[in-house]
Amino acid sequence: MTVLHIDELIKIVRKDLLNQQQNIILDQLNGLITKDLLLVEQTEPVLVMDGATNKITLQQSIKLVLRDKSYIETLETENKLLKDRLNKIQEIFNG
Repeated sequence: MTVLHIDELIKIVRKDLLNQQQNIILDQLNGLITKDLLLVEQTEPVLVMDGATNKITLQQSIKLVLRDKSYIETLETENKLLKDRLNKIQEIFNG
């Protein structure tokens, strides 16, 4: 295998690794958004025209905002209470 082939192989492996990392991060972000722990704030898209080049672009701002700690603690407490109630119901049915 020549040096050129090794360099190409390294580039392919790096690209694959970066894609895997990106997918993992997106899955985790999606999980946080689904659990309502991470909010997506965004502006309405706006068309902008560059007067010098007459190029038109669509621009939008997006910001990820983590819920505050007290909200997360409230959810954890509610979750624990619901689990405790479910366990008691299961105990009643299981005798």
